[in-house]
Amino acid sequence: MKIVDFSGRKNLQERIKKMDELFIIFTQIMNKVHNVNFSERFWRILLQGYISTVVSRYDDFNNKKVAFDVILPTGAKKVSFKRKFHTYLRYLFMVFKTRNNKSKINYILQNESNICISTLFGTTLPNGVKEILPDYYYFPIIAKKNHKKRKSLKIASENYSDLYLQNIILSVPKIFIEDFEKLMKEVPLFDEINKTFHITIFSNTYSRYIVAKYVENGAKLFGYQHGSNYGETRFHPAYYYENSISDKYHTWGWKINENDNPYFAFRIKKFIDKYESTTVDIKYDCLIVFGRFLDWNKDKYLEKGLFFAKNIDRTKYPNVLVRPRKENKRSDATGNLMFLKKYDFILDEGIRNEAPLIIKQSKIVILLHYPSTFAFECMSVNHPVLCIIETNEISDMALPYYRKMYELKIFHNDIESVVDFLNDNDINKWWKKVLEDQRFHDFKNNFLKNNI
Repeated sequence: MKIVDFSGRKNLQERIKKMDELFIIFTQIMNKVHNVNFSERFWRILLQGYISTVVSRYDDFNNKKVAFDVILPTGAKKVSFKRKFHTYLRYLFMVFKTRNNKSKINYILQNESNICISTLFGTTLPNGVKEILPDYYYFPIIAKKNHKKRKSLKIASENYSDLYLQNIILSVPKIFIEDFEKLMKEVPLFDEINKTFHITIFSNTYSRYIVAKYVENGAKLFGYQHGSNYGETRFHPAYYYENSISDKYHTWGWKINENDNPYFAFRIKKFIDKYESTTVDIKYDCLIVFGRFLDWNKDKYLEKGLFFAKNIDRTKYPNVLVRPRKENKRSDATGNLMFLKKYDFILDEGIRNEAPLIIKQSKIVILLHYPSTFAFECMSVNHPVLCIIETNEISDMALPYYRKMYELKIFHNDIESVVDFLNDNDINKWWKKVLEDQRFHDFKNNFLKNNI
């Protein structure tokens, strides 16, 4: 098996291929280690978080000096004691916070036939679903090392000459080795044949054990799209994985694979409710939204921001708000954009103002990256928006709709085109025509359907 560095954005197709190969390899290895005969689907559900981690951290694992850490699936990157301590501390906090939830979980498993696994459904749960399974975090540090099973992993790793493969086999976290039998026994089966699990994303490993065991014993798994990009690009690892484990996959309006079910954008419903209940005046002439700063795009984003600052007509757009991508609950990328202050741009920290508020306060929103859920939120409430397309891997299904959005001047290829359009056009007149054009509504109905 030839291994290449497939962790970058340019290698998404290779990433999907390698994940598939690793699932096949780990299905054989894990069944042998635990002396079971579970399906590949079972191991896909259980191990996806770990497989995704090792694929993303190729360089860390393709190293003779791997710092093995099998307590939590945090990868093989060598980190300081302080950082590792904080990682464990956060996890322990979640263990403590959810310590009483197991009895609630068992009650729901016993009494409900349709069960939600994630809270990303917003304000609208799928039809027939009454309960969301609460989180439960199990801490694997208490498990003693199982020398027999670790030896079995060592033997399995020796079947491969590739250093990367050897390391990811040896690094399987305790929660999938030492704790496997215990956690499998702890998950009770109640009328499993008639159970259906509804899921956007897994928030913890224990829920993976629940779903994997139930599905292996005949339960149904319904997956749900939970953001943009799905269906729009040819190589989308999250969609590919989520679709592969689902009996039926609910999309926001489109269909590619046989088990795709055109549904509606339930997650956006929460945004729409907040937007419609927010009463504010227009405060900004335009809002510029940056994507997440990564090694491969940081310089490009900064160049886009600088070009916009130097070339936008400030007589038409005197008040410009800049919003960096929120990295987590406590931080964003504001520091990368401080240079825009000298152009009298206003920086929004991204952690203080909610999207419904600042969108409603802005005459038009400019997305420097698309596909984007933020763009979908604008479209869902018919708010003026311009988007710069960041992919050349548009799916065959999406291509005709993209062409229409280019024709409407909503989609652009670069910041130069966006600035020229803003400087040369009356935004209010243009957007009025957009809302009267069926091409815009065709796009929304296919990728952003707002009802079942």
